[in-house]
Amino acid sequence: FGLWEQRHPEPVMDLHLLTRKVFVAGRLIVALHNLAMYALLFELPSALDKVLGLGTQQSGPLLGALMVSMVVASPIAGRLSDRLGARLVAVTGCTVALAGISALVFVPLETARSAIPGLVLLGLGIGLSSSPAQASAMSAIPPEQSGVGAALLATLRYLGGVAGIIVLGFVWSGSSDHQVALAEHQLTLRCFSVSLTLAFLCAFLLPKRTPTVSTPTDGAPAR
Repeated sequence: FGLWEQRHPEPVMDLHLLTRKVFVAGRLIVALHNLAMYALLFELPSALDKVLGLGTQQSGPLLGALMVSMVVASPIAGRLSDRLGARLVAVTGCTVALAGISALVFVPLETARSAIPGLVLLGLGIGLSSSPAQASAMSAIPPEQSGVGAALLATLRYLGGVAGIIVLGFVWSGSSDHQVALAEHQLTLRCFSVSLTLAFLCAFLLPKRTPTVSTPTDGAPAR
């Protein structure tokens, strides 16, 4: 598929875009965040069930803390990146996400509420960093390739989620033994922290300012 796409005059997936540093960095941030987020959506309810004996009706609503935080942070991140630059906002978001996963690792899972602070920080961090990462990636490619670029974004986003489930399958057995389940939960969170650390490093490759491209109309010169 790769060889065919490189030779075709109008490829479905232009692999040459993967040679653009900012484009790849922005895409990797989104993919690495999704690796941790999607896998956590599967793992945490199971962990709360095995470790604390909570059913899905009790543990499921906790995930709302993650989702609501992302929804709140995403539009704010867009405005901040316009004012402060994509790199600063993305690095800050990745730092907050790392603080969230660290809270989940180091705060003992004694009650369901003990996971809320970590989930809130994780959601805020992912929401803050995703918008500037995507905007920077799209600004790094020509406008005529924006469709292919958006397709690559969707592809890598879901590949990140699939990779997270694969990692989860290796480290989480769903054991009913309390101590085993707790140990596997901690190991899973540490795997996610590696993913978020890589996203943090990728954030430094984003531009300090997201360039704006104006398209000339009616013969007016581009600015």
